[in-house]
Amino acid sequence: MAKALVIEPNVALHRQITSALRDEGIAVELVSKPARARAKVLSSMPDVVLLDILLPNLDALDLARLLKESVPDLPIILLTAGSTSPSVERKAQKVGASVFSTKPFNADQFVRRIRSIIRNRLAKQFPEGLTPAFQSLTAHLLPDLNDPATGRLDAKRIANHLAIPLSSLAEAIGRSDSAVHKSPAAPSLQELLVPIARSLVILSRLLREREHVLAWLNSPHPDLGSRTPLSLILSGKASTVAQMLEAALAGQLS
Repeated sequence: MAKALVIEPNVALHRQITSALRDEGIAVELVSKPARARAKVLSSMPDVVLLDILLPNLDALDLARLLKESVPDLPIILLTAGSTSPSVERKAQKVGASVFSTKPFNADQFVRRIRSIIRNRLAKQFPEGLTPAFQSLTAHLLPDLNDPATGRLDAKRIANHLAIPLSSLAEAIGRSDSAVHKSPAAPSLQELLVPIARSLVILSRLLREREHVLAWLNSPHPDLGSRTPLSLILSGKASTVAQMLEAALAGQLS
């Protein structure tokens, strides 16, 4: 499940943002104390940060710069209740952030913006994951992950490969059990399934046998805070596992 981290002291606006994003299957976490934002970003690894441009006792642009230094590819949106000057726009662009006006709050426009940002980030993290090339790769290495009729990733097949109920996988990617059961290879599910499939592809290359893959997924791992990789996937953090495996495949981990 995609995740947004919200640093917004305005309670009413935070509720609007939370409602709009959760309706779209995007998890939301709130940082009530901006000074703790960096620690929260590093611990929860959100897909996007929403930051009020007017924070009490803290410069939002300085905070945005700090967060980008910690996680360079982290998308940051500065929220403003009014129009911004060209100077502020330039400063935001300089630190790698963008600006979104929340007054009046347009939920549809806001959600489209967030979805687009998350899709773009995912495409950069897994460039082959959103193209037919990735479908060909999974079809070659792990043919049981793909729907034979469409060639797309199939949620039911992935759940079977992970030896988990389809309902658990549906919850992990932020979709209803009934919708995933009805159309397990729907186009709208593809970007959500990519990090999980990517992990399985890498594990198949590293460990070969499925039983070894399942054993690894169900064993506590020190790089994941002693959690099991599967528990992290089921909590909506499949990208974290995939990134760790990417590093292992590149020889960056011992």
